Amino acid sequence: MPDLLQLNNRIKNRLKIFFRKIQLAGVDFGLIKKNHTPIMYISEKKHWAIYWDGVGIANELNKKLLKPIIAVTHKVHSVRSPIIHFGSQYMWEIWRDVIPRNSKVVVNFFHGKHEDGPEASKHIEDFISNHLLIDIIVVSNSITQSRLISWGIPEDKIVKIYIGINSKIFKPSTETGKLINRKYLGFGLDEFVVGSFQKDGIGWGTGAKPKLIKGPDIFINTVQELAKYINISVLLTGPSRGYLISALKKADIKFKHFEVDNYLDIPFYYHALDLYLITSREEGGPKGLIEALACAVPVVSTPVGMSVDLLPELENCSLTESFEVKELVATVLKIRKNIDNLSVELDINKIVNQIDIKVIANQYLEKVYKPLQKSF
Repeated sequence: MPDLLQLNNRIKNRLKIFFRKIQLAGVDFGLIKKNHTPIMYISEKKHWAIYWDGVGIANELNKKLLKPIIAVTHKVHSVRSPIIHFGSQYMWEIWRDVIPRNSKVVVNFFHGKHEDGPEASKHIEDFISNHLLIDIIVVSNSITQSRLISWGIPEDKIVKIYIGINSKIFKPSTETGKLINRKYLGFGLDEFVVGSFQKDGIGWGTGAKPKLIKGPDIFINTVQELAKYINISVLLTGPSRGYLISALKKADIKFKHFEVDNYLDIPFYYHALDLYLITSREEGGPKGLIEALACAVPVVSTPVGMSVDLLPELENCSLTESFEVKELVATVLKIRKNIDNLSVELDINKIVNQIDIKVIANQYLEKVYKPLQKSF
């Protein structure tokens, strides 16, 4: 017999399918207006990373072309656009059966491997089996690109484009600004403040159950070890962080957690950090990597996602070779020891020139949208 959670999920899924069919019928009968915007970027309903990626791309291209050619929506049922761009492979999997057959399809595949678990493996096999329904697959890093090719996805169908950042919003702080922010948030001058700004709990509730590919268990173990050597404190933002919050309390490590509703407020929190720590086992970006770099915050990261592509270019950041706590601790201590010798601003020009949203939006136009629709 299925447990109550499984039964509840089945009922919810059936209701979603039923509601989706009603919506599609409403479009077919003219009760719901069809959306014919030339490019529709599909994001999840929550205003999280994928949504802001789409908004950034749309804003830049619409300004560049002086007319609205791209919009962001989660209402896939009404979309009848020539190009439909799914911000993640998971949304494409849900909606692919209702996409108009004459539309060109773009799908972002950020991360995932068979070793991530049965659900991930099932999703990957489904993606591989149905990739002929996709015109262009966009990846954000070399690891995912190589992985897709090894699974049999044609190399000429894959385009690598980094996740972008608005460098007018995310930019370095002054030393005075950093001190003001730290004082406001409740951190002293003698504390070494380490940041983690992400979602690492399962679901959109408290996040008491950890999303292990995000490595919250590695993070807490690393911080606990660092506490033996330095006066470390932790600054968290993001939803569903219950697992990590409970672990920090249990370890008696000082932390502050803020759920930031306005994405434009996020730089304020980066400007209070001494270091940004990424302990994920799997990533497409992460977004925190490029946000921290643009804000001139040193980064230590496990060998995941865009970290592998970008961090070797920077002397004042570091990429570990493994996911071992011992190596992470040694790397953080090394960065901390040298931190006074670093310039106030990291050598970020190399990176920002590659990941600024204007550059990224133009790459989408030239490498993805124009090949599918010459009129752009």
